[in-house]
Amino acid sequence: MRKKNSPLLLFTFLFLLLASFSFSQQCNIIYVTPTGATSGVAGTQANPANLTYGLTLVTATANQLWLATGTYSISATLSIPSNVTIEGGFNPVTWAKSNAIPSIISRDTNNIIGPPINALVGLLGNSVSGFRLQDLTINIANAPGYQISDYGIYLNGCSNYH
Repeated sequence: MRKKNSPLLLFTFLFLLLASFSFSQQCNIIYVTPTGATSGVAGTQANPANLTYGLTLVTATANQLWLATGTYSISATLSIPSNVTIEGGFNPVTWAKSNAIPSIISRDTNNIIGPPINALVGLLGNSVSGFRLQDLTINIANAPGYQISDYGIYLNGCSNYH
């Protein structure tokens, strides 16, 4: 005699299936806002990550960061991963693309990179390839000394980028 599937088993399966969709990246996109989450399950439309944490969520398949409009204040250089697109200009509610309001990365004077660079850097690409930066404004504070340079983007040994 064959036993019928329990409604509890079916409910459990549906719950797990829906939960996996709600906590996973959507269409290989990591959603980022200036006030986004700094840890845990994040990077979705419902729970965007902040920029620093969003960069740590990049994988081979989730490799597009959509930055909502607004100002992203950073106090340390951000490293650009290989094979990533970082694109700004998205509405943080609808996630529709619009360049009416910019996505601004604003770097303060903390955490200067020492020798041999001796610089205040916003985004750093060091021997990375296959990346794209699009529709971003990068503002760097004035370096606190005459022997320190300012770089919005500093690239060293990079290839295949846009």
